Amino acid sequence: MTGLGGLRRSALAWVLRHPRVLLLTALHVAFDCLLAGSVVILFFFAPLVAVVLVLPFAYLGAFTAALTDATLIVAVRDSITEDSVSLSTAWAVAWKHRRPLAAWAFDLLTVGLAIRLVAALFGRLGQLFGWAAEIAWVVISLVVVPAIVIGEVPMPAAFDYSRGTLRETFGDRLRGVGGLSVVGLAITIPLVGLVIVALVADSGLLFVVSWTALIIAILAYAFVLDAAMAVLGYAIYAYATRGPLPPGFTDSTVQHALPVRT
Repeated sequence: MTGLGGLRRSALAWVLRHPRVLLLTALHVAFDCLLAGSVVILFFFAPLVAVVLVLPFAYLGAFTAALTDATLIVAVRDSITEDSVSLSTAWAVAWKHRRPLAAWAFDLLTVGLAIRLVAALFGRLGQLFGWAAEIAWVVISLVVVPAIVIGEVPMPAAFDYSRGTLRETFGDRLRGVGGLSVVGLAITIPLVGLVIVALVADSGLLFVVSWTALIIAILAYAFVLDAAMAVLGYAIYAYATRGPLPPGFTDSTVQHALPVRT
């Protein structure tokens, strides 16, 4: 398979060999849910306070996402030479780079908001732009965090490095992100169908079971996908800097999947 999606099996295989790293993404998602839930509750009791806190809470979520990705990337690097991965050690390394990661979180938030604003304002054309922009943004930003925590590159030089490292081929980006999304669709579509069957059959028990299974599947896929994207980012960065690749990756597979400037 061509495109970045061609590397997804190696990335997913690494994640499954190190299931403890999913704890990080689980904690991050739980923290995001806590922030979002707090804002929703505040809207009912103190709307003005909720409005004031929306952006700070959103930034806090972006910052913890950057820290989580940085920790996962350090864990990937350590797994190449260590028999066991210490998440506490990886977190400590990520925390040392909190300032450039905080700057990167600001970029994540502002660009993400800008993409969604345009998508909301211009109807179907805006939605098409938002879809394409998010694909491009995901791939362009793949090597930013590895450059920060592994290469000690400051912001915004890390983003410039990431953009210059990956050849700007939209077809590769589309195939890559699409390839990773196919797994999610394969998991969720049957469960959505089961929810619909439960509604048609008017079966409360079947609806609760199918809806619970759907939520668990979506969360599990989100955990694995987030970790896999961190593995992919490190593999591409390691190839570009001629460093050791994670197990399951080779120079030829990385270069074939997504041409990288070295």
